[in-house]
Amino acid sequence: MFADGSSESFDAIIAATGFTTGLENLLEGEGLLNERREPIDRSGSPTRLAGLYFIGFTHSLRGHLFEANRASKRLARNVAKYLSGG
Repeated sequence: MFADGSSESFDAIIAATGFTTGLENLLEGEGLLNERREPIDRSGSPTRLAGLYFIGFTHSLRGHLFEANRASKRLARNVAKYLSGG
């Protein structure tokens, strides 16, 4: 829903929030973010809100691109499962 009260249906919404997550301003509800305001759920995995997934918040010595590759595959599987009603 937009600030003017209108709404649209989207297949996906991608928020690129910069150097801080900014997620606390985008999300309503408890139990989604930790004390650093990062997602508590595993990257690419379902959250407690159906259809909401996070990717790119993993801290790893293996590197962000390595983790993003793994998480993107996990995300694709989980979104496909969600969209198929499974």
